[in-house]
Amino acid sequence: MFIGTFINRNPFLLILSLSILSAFAGISSAETLVSGAISTDTTGNLADSPYVILEGGVTVANGITLTLDPGIVVKFESPNAKLRILGKLNASGTLDNKIIFTLIKDDSYGGVGYPITYAEVKV
Repeated sequence: MFIGTFINRNPFLLILSLSILSAFAGISSAETLVSGAISTDTTGNLADSPYVILEGGVTVANGITLTLDPGIVVKFESPNAKLRILGKLNASGTLDNKIIFTLIKDDSYGGVGYPITYAEVKV
């Protein structure tokens, strides 16, 4: 009760507390959290990167295009988070601006934790 009252009277402490909690959760305030269905053509841009696909996953509907700009990072919240493409995925990185798919705790891209196995996918 005392802590809740103290934080309510000090908004800075609430912001600080939320920042600390998100740091322990492995998700920073600069990340874009995504889940659910994509039902209109959508572009993931560098300004909103990294994108974190939440446990429920993301599904790109049939007939819809998801475009990922060069240089963005797509992180999966857990090994159970999925990106389902029923429509079209347009993801063309460059040598200097790769598109990275990884787990939230991949320490190569801002986290700490378990490794991930990479595979080249050709469509």
